[in-house]
Amino acid sequence: MKDVDQQHVTPLLIQSSKINGWLLSRKIIQADYPRKLKEIVCKVNEYVDKSPELTVKIFYNSSLYLGCREVLDALSQTDNKTDFFCRSSPLVRAWTEIVSLFQKNNLYLAEVGDSIKELAGVQVPRCKMFVSDKQKNLLDLRQKLKERNLNLNRKEELLEKVYKEFQVDVEEKNIRLRLLEEAENVPIFLTAFVQSLASLETALQLYIRFRCFVMAGFQDVGRNHEKFSDCCPTLKLLIDSGHVMVFTWKNGYEPEHIEGNDDFIPFLLQQEKMRVNQSTMEIGQNEPTEVNVPSEPNEIMWDDNELGEIDFGPLILDSVEGIEIETDSLSSMASPGVLNNRDVDSSSQSKFELSVKEGRPIVASGASSRYLLDSIDGRQALLNDLLELKAFLLRFQEDLHERLDNESRTGRNTLGRSGSSGSDTIHSMIMQNAPNDLQSYTTDDITKMIELVNEALDKMTTSSLSQLMMIRTKIGYLDRLTDRLMDYRRQVELARTRVNQTQHLIDKAIKEQEEKTVQLTQHRDSCRKLVNFLESELSTICNRQVQITGQFCDL
Repeated sequence: MKDVDQQHVTPLLIQSSKINGWLLSRKIIQADYPRKLKEIVCKVNEYVDKSPELTVKIFYNSSLYLGCREVLDALSQTDNKTDFFCRSSPLVRAWTEIVSLFQKNNLYLAEVGDSIKELAGVQVPRCKMFVSDKQKNLLDLRQKLKERNLNLNRKEELLEKVYKEFQVDVEEKNIRLRLLEEAENVPIFLTAFVQSLASLETALQLYIRFRCFVMAGFQDVGRNHEKFSDCCPTLKLLIDSGHVMVFTWKNGYEPEHIEGNDDFIPFLLQQEKMRVNQSTMEIGQNEPTEVNVPSEPNEIMWDDNELGEIDFGPLILDSVEGIEIETDSLSSMASPGVLNNRDVDSSSQSKFELSVKEGRPIVASGASSRYLLDSIDGRQALLNDLLELKAFLLRFQEDLHERLDNESRTGRNTLGRSGSSGSDTIHSMIMQNAPNDLQSYTTDDITKMIELVNEALDKMTTSSLSQLMMIRTKIGYLDRLTDRLMDYRRQVELARTRVNQTQHLIDKAIKEQEEKTVQLTQHRDSCRKLVNFLESELSTICNRQVQITGQFCDL
């Protein structure tokens, strides 16, 4: 009957954070237990120093008492030595003494209680907070990785696009050399472009005939009719004569003699190839030797401060014999100060006559011997002509649409009423008396012409061509463009490094989170084992079921 009553007795409930206080109140442990536990810990550390191999076995356990007991059990199974009095070895006796000290006055209960309090109140919450913080950190890092990947993709696309414009491989090591090679091929492209301008001849003839027809009506009857065929002169010259030189464009006729132009790209290309070859030969050395091309007496020296202008150095009159100097007193092509130089004697003055025939220059040299589109003025003049032709075609198309709409409303090709728009009336008046060839163009014809003009403009205004032309005209621009292309590559490398760093942080955070998760699981298991052990010991001592509650239940 008594056993049945004990089964229905309510178990003793102990808060996990107040175990030692409960033990003190029940006089199961003494008030000086902290001091005695400290003495035991000192002895344990002393024995551990003598036997380092036991460190893991003791401190791996969450309770020092249980760890010491495991060490004693392991030693009892392995160390069977006895002395003359049949006593165990000194090491076994020492650890037996430590376990006995724990059991004396129930100190082991206080030690286990402190361990439960430490695990349930400190270690487990700390691990849970760490795992939660790492999870938030991972979310931020993954978002940052996504943004940096997008940034890397944009920079890689921009890098590939920019390098593709210059026909340069993204992994190209000698960017400067490749740019010089592309710049050297620009005249070939320009010549092919000039040949394609023949498709604009129909549009140009329409513009010329229309302008001649309109302007002819404003001429006085008694005066000679002026010619108005100077529409888009640069475009007309290129269509009629092909890719002419600047000399022909400025003077209106071909030169009789052609000397070397001021194109410095071949010289720079040769110098760069020599530098690359020299660097390849000296790849084993720390610093490659710079290649100094020996200067010749008549070699052109380039001044970076002059932005591509030629510095011929001091003019020595005794050494200019046989050199034809271009001059024209009536043309803007004449070099300033050449004909008026007071230091030129009569023998030198006779040399100027070699380049002049009947008061006009006959020798193309320097900038005047360049192809027309290989010069800044020539390209700008052609662009102006193309824009002028495009503006005319757009206005002609607009007026043609208005005239056709007006004819569709009235049903006949007549002038609009007095209330009609002025532009429609003027165009109708002009086209009413225009020749049949001007009235034969349809809207589709004009649209096709506009498309051809736009295509020519697009070819002449591409970013790559503009920058390659800057290389050909300004010697210092090559270094700036090379640095800019290298900067695109450095930006991609920096963005890729940031992506790798972020990925490394994510991997590190995941690893730390996994380690803390494993540690959290171990702390929970250890806490449950200690609680079960303490409940069993206290139930035996109190002869009543004991149950520990509180923080342990929240694990």
